Amino acid sequence: MMLRRLNNGVTSRSLTMATGVGLSIAGRCFQQSRRSGLPAVKETTTMVAPTFCMSRRGFSLQPLRHMRGVKWVKPVTSPMNYGGDNTGGGSTADSLTPYVRQHLSRVYGLLAAGTAVAGIGSFLMFSTPLGKAMPFWLPMVGGFVPLLWLSFAPPQDPNLKLALFFSFTVLEGMALAPLVAITMAKGVLGTAIVLTGAVFFGFSAAALLAPRASLLALQGPLFGMLMGMVAISILNLFYPTAFAHSLILYGGLALFSLFVSVDTQAMIERARCGAGDHVQDALQMFLNVVNIFVRIAQILGSMDR
Repeated sequence: MMLRRLNNGVTSRSLTMATGVGLSIAGRCFQQSRRSGLPAVKETTTMVAPTFCMSRRGFSLQPLRHMRGVKWVKPVTSPMNYGGDNTGGGSTADSLTPYVRQHLSRVYGLLAAGTAVAGIGSFLMFSTPLGKAMPFWLPMVGGFVPLLWLSFAPPQDPNLKLALFFSFTVLEGMALAPLVAITMAKGVLGTAIVLTGAVFFGFSAAALLAPRASLLALQGPLFGMLMGMVAISILNLFYPTAFAHSLILYGGLALFSLFVSVDTQAMIERARCGAGDHVQDALQMFLNVVNIFVRIAQILGSMDR
């Protein structure tokens, strides 16, 4: 039985959280490291407040060399630069152009599909003979392969990129199967899913209602907190304490909830500047959703004791 294999519940759940934070680190490290060495972009005067497209703003989590346009800046004649409030003021929602709205639709559509695939992966893990015989850590470790491939050497073939994305989501779903099985046994799985959706949509809405690009300055501090979180998670595997577990649980929930808001504004500005990648953006949001779900599920499970 799946639950019988999970007698080491505390260890497996701690490993799940540590790995989830580690996956987020892997998904973000390459983006931080590629900011240096980029050619300088000259300031120009356009109707779209081009300073949002400068690397020194720090919002571009993807290499600026991915920008499609002349001399690294999207031409002012591009249709993505028209429509909405492009003055740099007002709320993020007011500044959305038709192009950016289309990009967001693709991101959230892919995120929904990836989440569904992860759910299928979890179901297969504890409902098939092969899944029951497979160690829970195997898909957890295997998930790093498509994640690192997408992060450090993203393929140009869109079909291969999508295949890697769905490979990662199904493996991540399989890795979460032990937690899902425990949550189902305690009867709180549905509540955990609903609360995860509420947190995600709530913080996404907060990003849209906030002034344009107002949250991007938080990227550096949040990434530093993420590095600290993964260090604490690893230490907690070997020297577990109640305080560290609570910090990882509740602090991590707050951290990844904030990442939802910051990443929402970041992907909007990247799309506006022509550097949007719906697969990478969906991957980042999927990691946020997974980390939020893991913590909410564990909080609800601990309350059921």
